[in-house]
Amino acid sequence: DSPPDLSHLEEAGGALDSAPTEADHVPRVGCPTEAELELVPRYMRGRLALAKLQAAVDAVQRALEVKATTLALPRHKQSVAVREKVLSWRGQECDEAAGDQFVTIEDIAEQKEVDMNTLKSALQVLRFTNHLRLINSGGVARYCVPSEAA
Repeated sequence: DSPPDLSHLEEAGGALDSAPTEADHVPRVGCPTEAELELVPRYMRGRLALAKLQAAVDAVQRALEVKATTLALPRHKQSVAVREKVLSWRGQECDEAAGDQFVTIEDIAEQKEVDMNTLKSALQVLRFTNHLRLINSGGVARYCVPSEAA
């Protein structure tokens, strides 16, 4: 049971140029500088290099963009697989994340840009450097871009 392929949504998002949508307001995930990375405890970052961290930041950003584009699609343009994904995302929303766009580790892993071990280390580093915020409730770990960074 593999997740639905959402790669076709980039083209579909271009058709929605007429009005501003959620996809137009995707917060940017910042990448820690080399100096910030040096301040992260060694046990937390392991051998994570800045290049791999940047790749993980790009994967998180891409996951946020794909999710925002998908959620902005009108229902009549959604396939069954996309609609199921949208309903799944709607079920993950909680009061703590109200108004914030978030992704889960599964959403990021679907981008297949970074392996899972690197992604987990990168998410720890991004949380430590306040580039991402973790909201963990209802059995779902949600990663949000802090409002002051957006």
